[in-house]
Amino acid sequence: MRITARSIGFLLVALGAWGAIVPFVGPEFGYPFPAGSDVGSWEWSETAWQLSLLPGIATAYGGLVLLGLLGSVRIAPAFGALVALAGGAWFVLGSEFTRLWTTPPPDGTGSDWMIIATNLGYHEGLGVTIVALSAFALGLLALLPERKRAAEQPLIAQHPVLYHEPERTYDEDETVVTTR
Repeated sequence: MRITARSIGFLLVALGAWGAIVPFVGPEFGYPFPAGSDVGSWEWSETAWQLSLLPGIATAYGGLVLLGLLGSVRIAPAFGALVALAGGAWFVLGSEFTRLWTTPPPDGTGSDWMIIATNLGYHEGLGVTIVALSAFALGLLALLPERKRAAEQPLIAQHPVLYHEPERTYDEDETVVTTR
């Protein structure tokens, strides 16, 4: 199986969509954030949009650019991968930085295993996966040859021109044996 920037873009769109929507649908399935809290489904909060919705949208946007659906210049996929990288980094680090402007910090009240599961599924695990895929896509893009601009490319394929008639050798029943 060959991994391409487009396949990584597809994964980034899926992970970004998951990260953006999980705080709104997770409580329906007993998967709230913070763990053990009584947050309802589709309940809008600062934590939901700062730590999930915004980085999820950034990651999905970066994935769409990698898919080739947005942007048409060579730098566009690299920009998409960097946006997804920033989104993934915010999934990992965002909860730590929110302590600067929220009091008290959003801590869970559930069991230790539920806190671990929600932190991995909502932020850290999701963010690390997004960062790894984005970094891999950037590495793949660095290996691509430089594209020619559309104006520089010929409209029709060039065919080789023969400057001399090829020499042919025939055997007795007049079939071609060799051509030079």
